[in-house]
Amino acid sequence: MLSVSTRMTKVLEASGKPSASDAYASKRLVVDKRLKEIEVLLGKHATEQAKKPLSWGFPGDLDYLVEQLDNLIEHLK
Repeated sequence: MLSVSTRMTKVLEASGKPSASDAYASKRLVVDKRLKEIEVLLGKHATEQAKKPLSWGFPGDLDYLVEQLDNLIEHLK
């Protein structure tokens, strides 16, 4: 199977522009990367919170994150 970048190159060579499916696949890879990055950052956030268990800033951070995730979920429906 060809990689997304190889397929996009072939489509560009053939038509001068990427197909919607190739563009979607490319962006989906970016989304997956961002989701993994969020997981890593949440782990670091939890470590910092454990050092400052009395700080309300950390729950506030997560409250904001939940709001943003809710907006994203609503957008995808």
